[in-house]
Amino acid sequence: MGEVNTALQKIARGAGITITGTALSLVMGFVSRALIARGVSLSDYGLFNLTITILTLTLTVAALGIPNAMPRQIPYYLTKKREKFHDLISTAMSIVLMSGLLTAGILFIFSGVISKVFTDPGVSWTLKIIAASAPFTLLTSYLISSTLGLGRVRERFYYQQILRPGLWLVGVSILYLVGFTLTSLLYLWVVSSVITFFILFIDVRRLGIIKIQPSINPEVAKELILFSIPLMLSGILWTFMTKMDTLMVGHYLPSSEVGLYNAAVPLANLLSLGLAAIETLYVPMATPLFARGSMEELTRLYQVVTKWILLGTLPFFAVLFVFPETSLWLVFGSKYLTASLTLQILAIGFMFHSALGPNGLTLTVIGNTGFLTVSNVLAVISDFLLNILLIPRWGIEGAAVATATAYLVANIAKSCKLYSETGIHPFSRAYTKSLILGAGLIALLKVLVVMLKMDNVWGMVVLLGISAGLYAILLLVFRVIEKEDIDLILAVERKFGVNLKLIRLILERLGYSN
Repeated sequence: MGEVNTALQKIARGAGITITGTALSLVMGFVSRALIARGVSLSDYGLFNLTITILTLTLTVAALGIPNAMPRQIPYYLTKKREKFHDLISTAMSIVLMSGLLTAGILFIFSGVISKVFTDPGVSWTLKIIAASAPFTLLTSYLISSTLGLGRVRERFYYQQILRPGLWLVGVSILYLVGFTLTSLLYLWVVSSVITFFILFIDVRRLGIIKIQPSINPEVAKELILFSIPLMLSGILWTFMTKMDTLMVGHYLPSSEVGLYNAAVPLANLLSLGLAAIETLYVPMATPLFARGSMEELTRLYQVVTKWILLGTLPFFAVLFVFPETSLWLVFGSKYLTASLTLQILAIGFMFHSALGPNGLTLTVIGNTGFLTVSNVLAVISDFLLNILLIPRWGIEGAAVATATAYLVANIAKSCKLYSETGIHPFSRAYTKSLILGAGLIALLKVLVVMLKMDNVWGMVVLLGISAGLYAILLLVFRVIEKEDIDLILAVERKFGVNLKLIRLILERLGYSN
């Protein structure tokens, strides 16, 4: 298991950087969203989110699955086909560039046709502006995914998680002070995308991390596309599933309802933080284990990582599920409080998504990308049908039920397939104990909030503080901490020079040892 410990320590170090970057990105994103939501009308906020959603879906198609493929293909080529590594880099970038330029043209020309699908005709002119960002966004995504394939998180941290949201926040803050217009927000989106790409491109060239030349190797292109197509289809379906609710709310309801819904969605997305923190490093670490046939080590890696994700996600879930109105008020203001039930429903779906761990990523590692498409098809169909049935009846709460159900369908399908193919599952004894203890504590917390009427800021601070301390004690008493966790504590001490002697002494007194 020494190889698993090494991989876990690398993931933990990288995840620490990624969590920091993701947290900073989320904070900047939330501040930006809060300023926009407070500074514009509900209708303009809804139209802005609808435009960005359409752009995101279009770019998922235009990316052709290449950014998702590179973190796997790069270590594979370096291991099996090192002589063609530079051909892979240049070919992938050339394809992405051509696709990005074509996408920008299509969005601009057909914006009027697209707008007819939605209640608000303003989508027509907003898409014309935002289209210019398409090639720069795709190229940025490609460069970052390529550096991730080399085991680097620096570029993702500085450019995707710090520079891009930082530029956006500065621009939004200035506009908030001088006065918002929807047009100025859209132009700001384009400018921040362009600046981010060029600074990243210059830095990558300067460091010589990868050699970029505008050329296409037909053999490499064929292999890349064949591998990427299932990922592209899976990515399209998954993105469509995650964004379908916004699109269909925009189809059935006014833009103001889209605005309300998009106050709940980003908060619920917090529950993906733990999974996002490890996914950039999990594939490069897990792929060599699978390539060597080390299935026992791969299973252990999956189980420990999933336990970490669960433990890191439960506190966020407790906040959003138990204190929905307080969460919405703190971030977006009082006019968004009617989205509290929507937030609770979405939180359940996102929690389930994170709690089963990197099941889709592991299917990618073992080469079964085709089933990702199958599972996402099932999820999209259920989401689409439920949206048609529920949104006209229940409004944005119906959209939330549809989305949460789709997440359940997709993740159950992926986990069942992964288990049938490899025997891998997340339900170690430590994971099961963590899940039961956490669920029981959150249920108790919700009952106390309702009985004591403490759904406010002070109630949230007091009750969550007490619950967090109690949960930590229960985890130790029920022996959820494992050998890999203790090894990780020692590795952190050695790596960062942090004195964790008190933690080690407590663990030793409770009978734990490394």
